[in-house]
Amino acid sequence: MHSRRSIASFAALCLAALLACQTDPGGPELARFSVTVHDSQSQIKQECLYLPVLLGSRIEHEIRAGAGFVIQVKATRDRVELTTRGASPNVDKRLAYETLRVGYAEEFDLDVQGAPYRLNVSSSCP
Repeated sequence: MHSRRSIASFAALCLAALLACQTDPGGPELARFSVTVHDSQSQIKQECLYLPVLLGSRIEHEIRAGAGFVIQVKATRDRVELTTRGASPNVDKRLAYETLRVGYAEEFDLDVQGAPYRLNVSSSCP
C-alpha cells in the first residue's frame, strides 16, 4: 500500500513539474523583412533578411543593385537601419522591431543615374 501511494505521489509531482515547464524559449519573436529593387523593366534584386535574436547581436549587409546603387542594412534585434547610396533621393529609414512584427510595407521611387528605380521594403518575405 505504501509503495502505491509513493508511486502516485511521484507521478503527481512529475505531472506538476511537466505542466510548469514552458515551451516558449522567451525573447522576441523572429522578425524578417524583404528588400526588393525594380528598374524600369523588371525586378533586379530581392533579398529576405532576418533580424538577429540574441541580445547584442548585429548584422550588416550590403545589397548591390547595379549602376552604383547600394542598399546598406544594419540590424539588431530591436531595429533596422536601411540607407541607400547612389540614388536620388537617398533613403535613410529606421524601423523598430515592433513595426516589423505588426506589418510594414513602403515603396520608394528613386532615380539612379537618370534611370527610374523602385525600392520596396516589407516585413514579409515572399
